[in-house]
Amino acid sequence: MALGSKTKKGLGIGCGAVLVIFMALLGGTVYFTTQMNREYKAVKELEGQLVTAHGPGNQLPAGYTGWPSPERLSVFLAVHQSTAEWRVKLETSFAEVLQREEESGSSNFGRFLQVLKASRDLAPVFSGFWTARNSSLLEQEMGIAEYKYLYCLAFYGDLGKDPSDGARDADSFLAGMGAGGAMQNTDDTGEAEAERRLWMREQINDLMLPLMQQAARAAAAADDPVVLAWATVLQAEIRLMQDDPLRVPFAGSVPAALAEAMAPYRARLEASYSVTVNPVELIFEKSWAREE
Repeated sequence: MALGSKTKKGLGIGCGAVLVIFMALLGGTVYFTTQMNREYKAVKELEGQLVTAHGPGNQLPAGYTGWPSPERLSVFLAVHQSTAEWRVKLETSFAEVLQREEESGSSNFGRFLQVLKASRDLAPVFSGFWTARNSSLLEQEMGIAEYKYLYCLAFYGDLGKDPSDGARDADSFLAGMGAGGAMQNTDDTGEAEAERRLWMREQINDLMLPLMQQAARAAAAADDPVVLAWATVLQAEIRLMQDDPLRVPFAGSVPAALAEAMAPYRARLEASYSVTVNPVELIFEKSWAREE
C-alpha cells in the first residue's frame, strides 16, 4: 500500500525528523509554542554541547562500526533508563490530556479549550524528558546519531516494536488542538492507521539507512572477525532496505549475531519501552527545526 499524496503533503515527507506529528504538536498553537520556547533553552543548550562533542545527529563517530558491543549497549541502556521518571510523567500527563479531550463534549471549541489547558502542563514535562536524556548522553559520552542508531536497532529491530507506537494518540491530541494535517482521523482500524504505520516505517528507513551505510564502511575496514562478520550482515540488510523503502532494519528477521548481542539486555530494554513516549524518544532540535 502506497502512502497517499494528501498524507505525504500533510506530514511533510522527506524531512529529517523522526516524527513530524510531534513537530506539528509543538507548533500546533501559538500558546503551546510559547510555552515550549520558555522551557526549551536548556534542551537546546545541552544538544549544542552534544553536537560539539560527538557530531550531528546524522553522522556516526569516525570509525564507528555499528556493532552492538556490550560496552555500547550498556551505555545506551544507562541513558534510556535515566529518563524512566520522566517517561512515567509523560505517560501520565499525556493520558490526562487525552482524557480531558474525551470529556470536553462535542464542541470543537470546547475540546480546543480543554486540551489547551492541559497543554500548559505538557511543556515542562517534554522539556524535562529531553533535558534528562541529553544530560545523560553527555555524561555517558554517547552522541545523538549513535543513540538513534541503537534505539532503532534495539526496539524496532531486535524487540520488533512498531515504529508507529503512540502515533494514534498523538493524532488525537492534534485533532483536539485543531491543528491541520491529513492524519487527524484516529480510526485505528481504517486507512488512516494503515497509512500512519507505513509512513513511520518509511521514516525509520530514511533515518537508519545512511547511519548503517556509515557503520558498514567502518566495519568492513576492521581487524576484528566479529566486526567483519557484522559488516556483511549490515551490507545485506542495507541492500534489502534500498530495495524496499518501507523496510525497518532487521524487523522480523533478526540475525543470530544481533540476537545474541542483545540477549543480556533484552529484558531490561523491554521493561523500559513506552508505547506512549516512543514518538518523542528520538526528537532532537534539528528535527524540530526541520533541518537535515
